[in-house]
Amino acid sequence: WHRKASFLGSLAIVLAVYIAYLLRPPFAPPYVARFAPISSSGRAKVGPIVTDGPDIYFLELVGGHQSLARVPVSGGDSTLLTSSLDNLQLADISPNGRELLVGTRVGTQSEWPLWKVSLDAGLRATRLGSLVGHAATYSPNGEQIAYGVGFDLYLAKSDGSEPRRLTSTTGVVRWIRWSPDSSVLRFTLLNPQNRTTSLWEVASSGRNLRPLLPRWNNPSWECCGNWTSDGKYFVFQSTRNWSSQIFAIREKSELFRKRDPLPVQLTSGPVSYRGPVPSRDGRRILVVADQQRSELLRYNQATNQFDPFLGGLSAESLDFTRDGKWVAFVGYPDGALWRCKLDGTE
Repeated sequence: WHRKASFLGSLAIVLAVYIAYLLRPPFAPPYVARFAPISSSGRAKVGPIVTDGPDIYFLELVGGHQSLARVPVSGGDSTLLTSSLDNLQLADISPNGRELLVGTRVGTQSEWPLWKVSLDAGLRATRLGSLVGHAATYSPNGEQIAYGVGFDLYLAKSDGSEPRRLTSTTGVVRWIRWSPDSSVLRFTLLNPQNRTTSLWEVASSGRNLRPLLPRWNNPSWECCGNWTSDGKYFVFQSTRNWSSQIFAIREKSELFRKRDPLPVQLTSGPVSYRGPVPSRDGRRILVVADQQRSELLRYNQATNQFDPFLGGLSAESLDFTRDGKWVAFVGYPDGALWRCKLDGTE
C-alpha cells in the first residue's frame, strides 16, 4: 500500500509540474522605455553601425564620399576619422572592440577586398589574405570570419586563411551576424529579381538553411538583424508602408515561461529606424533614425530663386488641371495620391 501511495504521489507531482509547464505564462513583451538622440550632424549615415562599448563607429556621407566617423555612445558631435583606405565599406567590429572589419569598393565591382583596421595603431589597415566579399562578420571568439560572395556564404580564419564555402543560397547574402553561442549564422538575403529582402539562418556547420520568418510580411522587407549580447533577443528592421521600424524576437523559452514566436514591434511613428545594434551592456539598442521628406519649390523668374510651393509640402510628381485651379500630387514618402486647389485647400 505504501509503495502504491508513493507512486500515486509521485505521479501527481509529475502531472502537476506538466500542467504548470503547459499553462506557464509568456514572457512580458519587450518595450522601449525612452528615446535619446546620440548625434545629429545632419550628414547621412551609412550602415551598419558598430560599437566597442564606449564609442559608435559608422560611415557618414561627406562631399559625396563615405567617411569613417565616431561618436561617444553617451552622445555628442561625431568625429571624422582618417584612414589610408579609399571607398571604405564598414562591415563589423572585433569582439574585443579594437579592430574594424571593412571592405574597399573598387569601381563597380560587387565584391570588395577585405581588411582589418586597428583602432589602437592609428587606423593601420591589414589585408585579410586574398578574401573578397560584400559583407563580413567576426565569430564571437574572434577566430573566424563569415563573409558573403555572390549567392554564397563563406568561412575563413580571422587572418584570411583557409577560406571555405559554408552554404549556397538563392540570393545575395548581406548583413551576416553570428549568434552569441556560435551555433547559428543569420543574414539578410536580397532577392535579385524583385529586390525584396528577408532574414535567413543556417547552422554554423552549414546545415539547416531556412528562412527565419516565412510569410510573416508580404512582401518581405526584413533585414539587418543583431542578437543581444546575452542571446535572449534578436532585433531587426522591417519596412511596411514606407516606414522602417524595429522588431524583436524572444529566442528561447524557459521552464516556467514560454516565448511568443512572433516578433514584437519596438518602435512606431513617422520616423524610420534602421540597422539596430544592441549596446554591449544589453541595455540599449543603437539605431539610425531618419524621416525622409521632400520640399515642393517653384522657380521665381523675377528673383532668380526657388520659393516654397504649397507651403513646401513634402510631395512629388505634380500634375495640374487644364484650367490651372487644381493640382494632383504624390505624398512623399508614403506614396499616397492627393489633389487640392492651388491655395492648398480642399
